[in-house]
Amino acid sequence: PPVIVVPYQGESYPDPPWWMRRESTSLSMAPQLMVAAGYAILVPDLPPTPEPADGLAHRILSVVDAAAAEGLVDPERIGLWGWSFGAWSAVMSAAQSPRFDAVVALNGPMNFSTVIGDVGSTLRLDGGHALAAAASARWLESGQAEMRDAYWQAPDRYRRNSPFEQADRIVAPTLLVVGEYDLMLGQSEQLYGALHRLNRPVALTLLIGEEHGLRSPGNIRLYYDQIRNWFDRYLMGSGGPAVPASDAPTPPSGPD
Repeated sequence: PPVIVVPYQGESYPDPPWWMRRESTSLSMAPQLMVAAGYAILVPDLPPTPEPADGLAHRILSVVDAAAAEGLVDPERIGLWGWSFGAWSAVMSAAQSPRFDAVVALNGPMNFSTVIGDVGSTLRLDGGHALAAAASARWLESGQAEMRDAYWQAPDRYRRNSPFEQADRIVAPTLLVVGEYDLMLGQSEQLYGALHRLNRPVALTLLIGEEHGLRSPGNIRLYYDQIRNWFDRYLMGSGGPAVPASDAPTPPSGPD
């Protein structure tokens, strides 16, 4: 079967990740639903490296090729799907190798040099700019992003590890999904603008009322419709999506 890789830089899994467990109620990331649609899922171990983007695509493709050598997956049909820093991991990998055929990224950071200025809509209304700036600086310099220094001390490190800065290398069709109230809204919009300017296949879906994780049943249904149709289109060759992705806001559904 075609394979969808779910990468998350910095993580290794001695046990199945929490969002893959039977008791999990999170639907922001539930790749087992794509198994039911005929896809293989790979969740690779990606332990920390000196820089988060170091050899990322190569490490992922090594796992894919090992699975292909056992006859488990088709190495010529590879998708990437990530949420949050996993979304960064997916898009950054696509910038490093043309072997990936489709990408779906939910609420991810795409341009490290501007993350420190991102403020979610609800926090903005509360006057939380200072809180957002402090939290972003901590995440960038000593958290997941591992930039170690402020942008002004290490601008090249920030650029090397930002998908936005590598947008001209991304050839895989990319579906960006972002919540209306998520801190990363502007990040997805920046990457959408870059890929659109480069005339690459890209779509942006804005989920009204959502934050970093998804909660609305209507939005979750739309999200999985678009994920399946995106991968079906580019990994299965089944034509265009039945529910087209777009850059237009999508209202939450009403009661059934």
